[in-house]
Amino acid sequence: MTVGRFDGQVAIVTGGSNGIGRAITQAFTEAGGSVVVCDLVDSGYFAGQPAVVTLTGDVAAPGLAQAAVNAAIDRFGRVDVLVNDAASYPDGLLLEMTPQDWDKVFAVNVTGSFMMMQAFARHCVTAGTPGAIVSISTGSVRSPRPGGAPTRPRRRRWRP
Repeated sequence: MTVGRFDGQVAIVTGGSNGIGRAITQAFTEAGGSVVVCDLVDSGYFAGQPAVVTLTGDVAAPGLAQAAVNAAIDRFGRVDVLVNDAASYPDGLLLEMTPQDWDKVFAVNVTGSFMMMQAFARHCVTAGTPGAIVSISTGSVRSPRPGGAPTRPRRRRWRP
């Protein structure tokens, strides 16, 4: 039997139902690990795979972070890795975006990641076990898409 890189290890992957999070979940399980996926929806992609359990909810919601840690321990007996991949992207332009829409972006991308890291770190300290945290950012930092961030419209001129 081949030993995988992550044999016996357990990860929590936020945003793990689709995109990069799904690829991370799949790679982790293929390398012998188990995963608790936290996402707004269960895509069904990992249905029937005993090494993956999906917890549906919003990472910005109080209590979800601790529920994810509890789910990992209840199902797999431990948690070793946290991957923050869940994200909310603003679709409005600077002149049109509402403060509520911007608050949602911040709640998921910043506060949600903070709450996940806090719950995970508290568990590691209490259990006396090491852990690893990986936080994924967006490529929009280096190459923003027009209209994909609260930026000044490119084709319109405005002056204060």
